[in-house]
Amino acid sequence: MNTYISSLFQFITPSTSLAAVCTANGQVADCPGNLLFAAPLLFVIWLAVLLLIVISYWKVFSKAGQPGWASIIPIYNIIVLFRITNRPWWWFFLFLIPIVNWVIMIILMNDLAKSFGKGLGFTLGLIFLSIIFFPILAFGGSTYTKPVRDLMV
Repeated sequence: MNTYISSLFQFITPSTSLAAVCTANGQVADCPGNLLFAAPLLFVIWLAVLLLIVISYWKVFSKAGQPGWASIIPIYNIIVLFRITNRPWWWFFLFLIPIVNWVIMIILMNDLAKSFGKGLGFTLGLIFLSIIFFPILAFGGSTYTKPVRDLMV
């Protein structure tokens, strides 16, 4: 424990180089210097992607005439997505069944694409590359048209 604290103190003092001092099995070894910059950079990238997804969902919900804040509320956002795609709310219980939830999500993404006038290719994009296709749906020129279907509610 004392070796770890002293190596950590050595690392944060300005007299050391960019290479950190690490201990492995009681032996002092050099740590790769690029690890110092990788974690904060990855965190910033992750935060930017998360922000892009939240803003995109918010915008898609707003385009569909639903409150944008509903996109950030867990469980409720799925129920509102059912409302946007004109599916019954009780389908939420199908999400609790393994394997069936994948089928329901594919149907939901297909209905969402059709609700904005998009086709099968866009549905596949929403399923496999949602990080790209949700911003396209949100900030693109597509408009929402409520799907018409008979609901057995």
